[in-house]
Amino acid sequence: MQQTAGSKVLWALLIFFLFTFQSSFGDKIILKNGSTFEGKIIKETDRVVILKISGMGKMTFQKSQISQILREKPSEKKEPTKKEGKAKKVPLFLWKVKGKEAYLFGTIHGYVNIYALSPTPLEKLKSSLYVILETDLKKIDRALIQKYGFFPKGESLDQKLPKDLWEKVKKALPNAPKDRLKKIKPWVLNFILGTKYHPSGSVAMDATLYNEALKAKITLEFLETPDEQFQMLDKVHQVNPQKTIDELQEMLDQPSKYKKKVQTLAKLYKKGDP
Repeated sequence: MQQTAGSKVLWALLIFFLFTFQSSFGDKIILKNGSTFEGKIIKETDRVVILKISGMGKMTFQKSQISQILREKPSEKKEPTKKEGKAKKVPLFLWKVKGKEAYLFGTIHGYVNIYALSPTPLEKLKSSLYVILETDLKKIDRALIQKYGFFPKGESLDQKLPKDLWEKVKKALPNAPKDRLKKIKPWVLNFILGTKYHPSGSVAMDATLYNEALKAKITLEFLETPDEQFQMLDKVHQVNPQKTIDELQEMLDQPSKYKKKVQTLAKLYKKGDP
């Protein structure tokens, strides 16, 4: 089973888990400054709320900082009525290659749950001898992200952004250490902030395919090394750095517009390839 290269947004999640500013569980804490954090509430007292966030562990919030606490409701299974019948099967972005049989599967990162697709591409994966993905997720480490996603000595994010935009970035990530935040390049920051628009609990399809292949003990092969992929991502944004900054500005100034784009993208993907 093979996979198209896609849009590379997979690394939004990988970078997000390493920098760990927000998460995707079920409970939600909304601060008075407008920032939102998702995770699992593991403790609450009269003064504090402790939230467990994937990839970073526990975060403690003073109740004086909190505007609202939203707790995830247990999901209820709904039996289909006779009128509803079974869910309609949608043609996936899954194509069969004739000759030496193989499959090409076009993924979307972070916006759609692969397990909710019908028919599921995992059926084809489990009958495959090889799974070919973009890169080896196990070989991605902090050093690699710092190499391509952080500014070199003498440069910083606050120097690259207009003053008002820098202030908005700090407000959007109030718990991020300012010294570390200053070192992150705009394209990485866009990925981090963009994860808040992913549906709660969603996981990148590439990561799911990777884990399912490991569980099924299927041989994994890769199209690129992690270094090649991060180098490419950095070079793409170097070509037009202002475009990256404009995207960041739009995300912070017009969040509803950005959210609508994400929802439209997910909706189109779910329609499949007719």
